[in-house]
Amino acid sequence: DAKAAKAAKKIAQRGKEAEVVEEEAIETAEVASSWLDRNRTKLLGAFAAVLLVGGLVFGIQSVQKKSAAEASGLLWEATEILNASIRAEGEEAEEGADEDEPSYASIAARADAALAKLDELFASHGDSEAAAWGHLEQGRALYQKGEHAEARAAFETALTQGGEALAPRALEGIAFTFESEENWDEAVARFEQLREEGGALQILADYHLARIHLAKDEEDPAKTKLQAVLEALGEEDAPELAYVRDQAELRLMAIDSSLVQRDAANQMDPAEMQRLIEQLTRQQQQQGGTP
Repeated sequence: DAKAAKAAKKIAQRGKEAEVVEEEAIETAEVASSWLDRNRTKLLGAFAAVLLVGGLVFGIQSVQKKSAAEASGLLWEATEILNASIRAEGEEAEEGADEDEPSYASIAARADAALAKLDELFASHGDSEAAAWGHLEQGRALYQKGEHAEARAAFETALTQGGEALAPRALEGIAFTFESEENWDEAVARFEQLREEGGALQILADYHLARIHLAKDEEDPAKTKLQAVLEALGEEDAPELAYVRDQAELRLMAIDSSLVQRDAANQMDPAEMQRLIEQLTRQQQQQGGTP
């Protein structure tokens, strides 16, 4: 119980921008932990009086809730693994990092560890709500390993089982797998579906569509999309999407530096911009994110 609460606090402090699955896992783990603390005595009493009708009903409900708590715990562990840092053997932890937090030598090793924990979740609680969320994390882990078809299948399962609640993340994941295979039309179709959600998801989708235009050497439509992203993020009530804003600025500057207002001291040449874009993308992937 204490481990779940401690882990939830760590992730909350990280302030990751749109990690919907992680937030849901934190909330589920905290609720489950709190429920077990409050009802531990009641559970023991209920099983002792299991022959009584009232006790039997309570016992059934308690087992169901305990099962949900176990499922959410497995989901939480898998999510925590997939967000762990990447550190080569012998490499010192970054300054300020928690020495108790796990780390992995490679993205593939981290993904394999997360997948093993998710297999436990699917085997014991395959029909649970946590399992639906787990398929999102499964897709993310497989994507990081470069297994795009398998990742797509996992995202599609999450979309089927999770419905509207998981649709944005699932659609984004499916689009990433098609993009990695340079199946541009299918990727664009999924990002357009994501765009229909409006709000922050529309901005995110426009950023992704701009990336695809750039990958296809289509600078004019990419420029239009990137300008729309920055304009939307400049509104007073705009969502906080710092990573998207920074990437959009850098990519727009790489097209035409005059389109982004920056101090002369902060100006970079195109080669420096491209290196920074690649560095930010690598960091995002190491932290468990996507392009």
